[in-house]
Amino acid sequence: MTSPQEGQSPTQALVDETVAEYDSPVRPSAEPTGSSAVDRVLDSLEDLDRVPLEEHPAIFEQAHSALRRALDEPAAELDDED
Repeated sequence: MTSPQEGQSPTQALVDETVAEYDSPVRPSAEPTGSSAVDRVLDSLEDLDRVPLEEHPAIFEQAHSALRRALDEPAAELDDED
């Protein structure tokens, strides 16, 4: 933890440090799931923070539908897509 700047409370210093940590433009990618169809859906959500908030529900609906389709397919079909 960094020390508070002059006039800054310890709580605010912690909040600022936490925000800086999670506001980093470099975010880890999702771990591979073993299903290329599921991985593609997860990859499609990686840039969600760059999309206007009002568009998020539609994106989540599309991702949910794609995941349901992917998970409803037999496992052999999912692995053949690679």
